[in-house]
Amino acid sequence: MKIITGAARAIRELHCHSPPLVYRDLKLDNLLLDKDFTPILADFGAVTPEGEALRLGTSGYTDPIVMNNANYEGKGRFISRI
Repeated sequence: MKIITGAARAIRELHCHSPPLVYRDLKLDNLLLDKDFTPILADFGAVTPEGEALRLGTSGYTDPIVMNNANYEGKGRFISRI
């Protein structure tokens, strides 16, 4: 539970900026853990200000609407691949 809560807290911090920042590549590979299992977000290459379209990310984790350049209005869905 500590890992999920810590990751959510990090995302919330990005959203508190003005304008809010969107972390567009959340996946296990981008969550590093320190010796106490505290999560650290990595790979900020796909972070953009809210409302700015960015059509890249990790295939399989990125909303297909974004990857296919469909009618993207800045609001995506959560996609989970297990």
